[in-house]
Amino acid sequence: MLKSGTSGYQSSDEFNSDMYSTFLDILNTLCNNYEKNGNVTDLMNKEGLIVSLPITTEIDGTFEFNEDHYRTFPIMVPSSPINIPVRKINTNSVGMSETSPIRGFDASKKRYGYYLTNGKFQLLPRAETDIIFTYCIRPEIPVLVLTVDDDDYEVVDAATTDIKLPENLFNLFCYEMMVRAGQEMKEQASQQYALMGINKEKV
Repeated sequence: MLKSGTSGYQSSDEFNSDMYSTFLDILNTLCNNYEKNGNVTDLMNKEGLIVSLPITTEIDGTFEFNEDHYRTFPIMVPSSPINIPVRKINTNSVGMSETSPIRGFDASKKRYGYYLTNGKFQLLPRAETDIIFTYCIRPEIPVLVLTVDDDDYEVVDAATTDIKLPENLFNLFCYEMMVRAGQEMKEQASQQYALMGINKEKV
């Protein structure tokens, strides 16, 4: 693929890096629309990009990251007759949140929050609690490695890792790769997003 401002070629490492960055850009756009766009919700669930797990937090309210965790969606506390959403809070406001009678978190009042600390999720109030943890999985880094024979230019080894995107997003991926390479493909990419009901410019 052409690359502006260089000799016109990319190394395999540069190409792989661009593929992964493009992949994450698309995935982040999908995540941003997951809860408000039914097409995206269905697509991500169908492709196995979303995981929902029942978890019981530790006695201090903490629970571990999953190794394949990428993006967190609203955590829920199962409660009859409805699930109670858990609000994410800024670590700078934890102290005030825990002591404030108005903004504080209280299980009896069905007010919960969470933040990230030391590689763990911290649930507030700090107690053993059953939750439903929903998240987007971290995608595997796509790799394109081709070993070519110098004499006849035949490919002698192709150790590749696939791009784990839905097949119907292949055109979008190609357009976004071309945009990253400096080609005028933004309109085509926008049209592909529009087919899913996404206006990327407003995300």
